Amino acid sequence: MRNIGAFQFYHPFRSFAEGQKHFVNAAGKPMFSSWGKPNDGYDAMVLWGLGKKAFELLGNFENKEQFDLAYKSSVTGLEQLRILIADLVASKKITVSSDGSAEAIDIGDLSHSQLIEIGWVISRERSDSETDKVFLFFFLFLCLIDIEDAIIAMLEGGGIALAVSAMEHFTNAQAILSGDENLQKVRSESASQAALERYKNDPKQKAKAEVKVLWESWQDLDENARKNRYKSQAAFAKDMLEKFEILENQNVIERWCTQWKGAAK
Repeated sequence: MRNIGAFQFYHPFRSFAEGQKHFVNAAGKPMFSSWGKPNDGYDAMVLWGLGKKAFELLGNFENKEQFDLAYKSSVTGLEQLRILIADLVASKKITVSSDGSAEAIDIGDLSHSQLIEIGWVISRERSDSETDKVFLFFFLFLCLIDIEDAIIAMLEGGGIALAVSAMEHFTNAQAILSGDENLQKVRSESASQAALERYKNDPKQKAKAEVKVLWESWQDLDENARKNRYKSQAAFAKDMLEKFEILENQNVIERWCTQWKGAAK
């Protein structure tokens, strides 16, 4: 599942608020027209129906620009949530662990979905109507993003897991709207546990562990040998990027190195 970002192949406002009965892009053209694929197949229409429900729960938008602004605000709010949780972990007010140990996970490595699902269970301790509304929007936007990814995957014969994920996010949104504290407790704890499990089994986390071993080996060298192997942290990170195909961002690897260096002091 990708992080929340721009809708690439369909636009929710164009698809659900302008009398359409299928997915259309930001320009108002059918999503599948350029691919020669039907836009009204059964699977596509089921997802369109789910997307319509999610869109309507977001409230009324007068135009595409108003929707885009609300969406952008939620994306900004996600990074604020990341900072908040990271601060709580750093101050030891909470511990977020993937295996029940005292060692906290790296909040910076969480996907948007994992961040929202873990953040939801944390927020239940200090929940209010504004907090509920924020997480309601988060889950509905996640649903709409997963729908797009599911449709694209279906063109290649997949998409079931993403369709299920979209439905899970929608169900979490419904739990928030219900106002039922017990239901929200059950749903939030289940979502958080699932997010931690995905984090624990993420191939990128396994690659990160191997990168750390190589980084520690580099740090154990004397100064001259260390400079001969890599002239800088950036050079180390660049080499790791080439060694591990699953890793995609040199800046993230450099961030890991900085964290490891700080923890070693």
